[in-house]
Amino acid sequence: MKPILSTLFFMLVTVSLAAQTASWQWPVEGKKAGDDMLRCPQAYIGNEFNFCDLIVETKENATILSPANGTITSMNLVYMMTLTSSFSIANEKGDYQLTIEAAKENFEKKYGDIKYLSSEIAITLIDGSRLWIGGIMPQRNFRTGDKVKRGEVLGKARFAYKPLKCSCIKLSHSYPGGQAADPMKEFGIKSSYIAPSAKKIKEVLTREEAIEDYNQLAQVVKAIYPCLDDLITPAAFDTLVKTETAAFPALVNTNRWNEALRRFNSLIHDSHVAIFLRRNERPKEIESTTLPIAFDCIGGNVIVTRTTDAYKNYIGRELKEVDQMPVSEIVEKAALNYNNFDGGVRSVREEALAMNLTFDFHKNFRRPLPTDQKTHYLFMDGETLEAPLEPYVRNQDIYGVNKKLMRYLSLNRSNYTQRTNFINKELDSLTAYIGLCHFEINQVETDELVHFIAQMEAKKKPNLILDLRNNPGGTNVVLERLIGCFLNKEPRKKGGYSMVNHKAVNGTLNFIEEDTMMFAGFRPVKGQEGFYDFPDEIPPKLDSAVHYSGRLYVLVNSNTCSAASDFAGVMVRNRRGYVAGHETQTAYHYMKAVKFANIMLKHSQCGVRIPVVKWVTDETVCERLPYNRGVIPDLNLPLTLDELYCDGDFLLDKVRQLIANGVYLSDKDPFADI
Repeated sequence: MKPILSTLFFMLVTVSLAAQTASWQWPVEGKKAGDDMLRCPQAYIGNEFNFCDLIVETKENATILSPANGTITSMNLVYMMTLTSSFSIANEKGDYQLTIEAAKENFEKKYGDIKYLSSEIAITLIDGSRLWIGGIMPQRNFRTGDKVKRGEVLGKARFAYKPLKCSCIKLSHSYPGGQAADPMKEFGIKSSYIAPSAKKIKEVLTREEAIEDYNQLAQVVKAIYPCLDDLITPAAFDTLVKTETAAFPALVNTNRWNEALRRFNSLIHDSHVAIFLRRNERPKEIESTTLPIAFDCIGGNVIVTRTTDAYKNYIGRELKEVDQMPVSEIVEKAALNYNNFDGGVRSVREEALAMNLTFDFHKNFRRPLPTDQKTHYLFMDGETLEAPLEPYVRNQDIYGVNKKLMRYLSLNRSNYTQRTNFINKELDSLTAYIGLCHFEINQVETDELVHFIAQMEAKKKPNLILDLRNNPGGTNVVLERLIGCFLNKEPRKKGGYSMVNHKAVNGTLNFIEEDTMMFAGFRPVKGQEGFYDFPDEIPPKLDSAVHYSGRLYVLVNSNTCSAASDFAGVMVRNRRGYVAGHETQTAYHYMKAVKFANIMLKHSQCGVRIPVVKWVTDETVCERLPYNRGVIPDLNLPLTLDELYCDGDFLLDKVRQLIANGVYLSDKDPFADI
């Protein structure tokens, strides 16, 4: 009897372990895990290598289920041009079948049979990872933010990918941040997915390797980056490349290579360009120490801003040199680190130099450290001072005034740590407040936000503050929905166009690791470089149900980007809201977050992301909206010590005082004749 019991126990344990392994339900109704797998990761579809997708063959109109509990993150009609490039169509008709029928004629002229246009649903799972399922005709109009349960019907099977002529669905899985994950493991089936292995990075480049990588970067930027002329002349760009490559020594270490990339990025700066540097090598004595007297550049002057208790009487004093380096040189070197802004925007570097100057001096380019372990200060009035370095302990409040600066930082970085995507509240009987962290909120949250706006209108709340500080932007869908709630008349015509340097960008062009991006509808314009598309201008629609008619105040700063900058610009252009704060990080007139090319520099293994499309959203240029700049606020505040070291929320308090004093837009409309 014992052997039978032992066998039964073993079988129960085995079944239990299998059930734990298979945490997802197979997405095709009536099928078991692993049935009808058509293509698995690490296999080929024709000449295309399928890195991370699981493709399952189905009968047409087979019922497709949600494999796990989660939240709908996105849902669009998608046509896959390759396994890694696609375009999407929004469900403007409110019915997927009607939207497909409306798009059929134009679609089939360009791409062929419209049956390969199908919905792709993204579901964010409980662990934060994301599951993508393509090749579906949805069962209903899911809203982003809707919850779905394991086994819930998502829709009917369609055709996920043209090279595979049969009906099929395509599944992929990604970790938070977008890194690919195994799409098979959670179904409890044997997986073919192989995670990419990290490449060993060279600690030192030869001069020849550094020159090849630098030239590779320069060639790609010159070939495909559509805004180069907004930043630098072709002759100056070529001179930069020749000068930099000629100066490389025989061996180029990490610090020297990063310096070269920083100088490049300082001239080719853009809020949507990303150059991923290698980690700087810092001597231990620098890593473990800090300066007892910290200084920053505020209002064009380098002054002492923070000190330990022993030197607090020096706060506010203006400096001339630190360790025999003129402060102008320190500012110039530090400024190379701050490149995340467009065109001629000034606020980003202004804020960075007002908070990070000491850190960059000591940690990033102070070489070598003085042998006496002291910092030597020369003040503008001629006084000299030697101060020994302090031991640096992470999170230690070295400077007594740090708590006030941290208050400023918490206000200016709160959108990245806030637990909710927005805050809405009534500040008092006259003023309501919305703090919007980003424009990536889902449809459920958007409805909630619009409902609050409607409530404030119903209560006849005369003032509403919309806080877009540190808002990195997001989707046009949310942007246009909110614009429609505030505009009190049809928006003014803006013009606009899209421009690219080439009609096709592919892997044959300067090492770009990106499948071909086609711009078939773009055409040349006489006398102009590049190719252009002039779409019909479709202005944001006024919300027929919700319209806030009171005074709108918009708060912005040097971290207001992309769609958030666009919202502020539309309010300025239409004289609908009073904008207060600092110039936005993103240039108002053009946007580049459309399509990107990603490259990997051959020897240094540094990644670079470069925008390919320049989308000009408004051709109106005037004093209030100067070209190549961010949105200039009505109340354009200089950054001061008072703001940096304020006990409260300096800008919000300032605007509430304006409201109390009745300050709003002037009667004269500067855009009336434009």
